[in-house]
Amino acid sequence: MDMMNESAIIEKVARIVVQRRIEVPVIFYLEATKPSLAVQAAMGTIFIAPFLEAFGIRGYEIFKLFMRMENIEKLIIRIKELAAERDKAVSQ
Repeated sequence: MDMMNESAIIEKVARIVVQRRIEVPVIFYLEATKPSLAVQAAMGTIFIAPFLEAFGIRGYEIFKLFMRMENIEKLIIRIKELAAERDKAVSQ
């Protein structure tokens, strides 16, 4: 998976989280389970990704992406940035 594709997936996931206004529980979950997320992602490639692929969602790519700790950190940072932008726009 190339960097452009990784960035696009991180951006899409972050935008969905912020649009649904669930950034606090998502960030809490990601921070709390960071050490074991690679294992969870590996298990997801075995058990969940095949079902996602059946619905046209690139499950394998998504789980592989989040097997790397730096991508989880990028997602957390992007969620925080988008939430701050949204809150700033609302307060103006």
